[in-house]
Amino acid sequence: MSRRCLHCGTPFEPTKGNQRYCKKKCYAVAYCAANWERCAARRAANRAANRAREVKYQAAYYAANRPRITKLKTAHYTANRAAILKQKAAYRAAKRKRLKDLKTGKGGRTKR
Repeated sequence: MSRRCLHCGTPFEPTKGNQRYCKKKCYAVAYCAANWERCAARRAANRAANRAREVKYQAAYYAANRPRITKLKTAHYTANRAAILKQKAAYRAAKRKRLKDLKTGKGGRTKR
């Protein structure tokens, strides 16, 4: 008896009668979509409990891989320099306009 996964729609052969998802990954994604608040609270609690450990791990990783990270960042910047500069110019222009509007009293913060 073949079924379709409730998340991705892929046909699969269930190993148990109540199996509704083809993989654990599909089940996890569907569960978190249905229980978003509970998953978000769990992620926030985990992040808060392990923040010091995360910071320590990130600092050690960055220190160990500094040349590689610098090389990758440089390559990314050179490959995307035009787009990055265009985005920065657009941001600065929008910021100038907001500041000008605030000085003249024409409005507050604009929506993004």
